[in-house]
Amino acid sequence: MEGIAETNEQTLVTPPNFDPSTRQSCAVCEDAPISCKRWEDVSQDNKNKMYSYVLEKFEFEENEVRKNWILRKMGRAFANHRYRLKADYYDAYDNDDDQIKFAPTTVDQGQWRQVVTWLSSHEFQVACARNKSNRSKQTMTITTGTRSFARVRAEQAEILGLEPSAWEMFKVTPKKKDGSMVDSMSKQIVDKIQSLVTQRAEEGPSQAIDENEICSEVMGRERHGRVHGYGFRPTPSSVPEKIPSCNELITELEQMR
Repeated sequence: MEGIAETNEQTLVTPPNFDPSTRQSCAVCEDAPISCKRWEDVSQDNKNKMYSYVLEKFEFEENEVRKNWILRKMGRAFANHRYRLKADYYDAYDNDDDQIKFAPTTVDQGQWRQVVTWLSSHEFQVACARNKSNRSKQTMTITTGTRSFARVRAEQAEILGLEPSAWEMFKVTPKKKDGSMVDSMSKQIVDKIQSLVTQRAEEGPSQAIDENEICSEVMGRERHGRVHGYGFRPTPSSVPEKIPSCNELITELEQMR
């Protein structure tokens, strides 16, 4: 069965039996220094080495889009790897001495000391508190179960006969298997958007209804690096339909005056 990968540019269909996630994780564990705070800090040489490792183990048609997707998945594996190390070897102890003494044997000890120093720093603690506060403000849950967002988009495209809009995706992603919404806030938003669509259709039956614009009015502009209903890594600038609406542009002009 073919797998579907998510990219910023398109839905990418990968070759049969292509599942590099395990190899990606192995490559990341071996070649991405855990002392790097972010995936972006890992050198390009190391990233190329990890990508070459995947090429040695799998045969597939190579192109820039697929390479970028694999590297992005490696970035996620890198973050997960650091998270597991923190949970198992840093959070398990309450002082730096024990955290260093009982370090994981699978990583470079010098790098681990740098990690412990960073995790114990005031800067990291402030960032953790800020992130925790931001997560507590989240009111909606988007879920696709075991399917990726790309697969859901492909399924919706087959049903609709065209690429689904952000609004079409939002209608189906915050739902449970029984069809009910996963939380009350998602239900309120969907109900409000559908109500506005109906209202404007009645007010101007001869005018085309821009559901995406109504969706933007209700939910607000997309945040940096995220697009509702598009899953892993697509950004507003990489999705054609996410060009600011007329109302959004008017609001921006008014704010600039």
